[in-house]
Amino acid sequence: MLLHDIYDETGVKPYIVLRRDNISGTAIRKGAQGMTMPKVTEVLNFLTTFKDGHSGILLGKKVNIINNRLEVVDD
Repeated sequence: MLLHDIYDETGVKPYIVLRRDNISGTAIRKGAQGMTMPKVTEVLNFLTTFKDGHSGILLGKKVNIINNRLEVVDD
């Protein structure tokens, strides 16, 4: 299905939103700090620091990274 067909069927039309808050999605993806909420920053830092097979504390929970997935350790 073509993108314009989705818009035609739903009646939703795309529109441009000008950013005025100096937040950049591209900068966040490249690792810029201080542009997201504190919990998002904590998760991003955790994911860049720990690799497969490691464990650590994330948002107050002990988690393991197994097969590139976060698993909460049973309490």
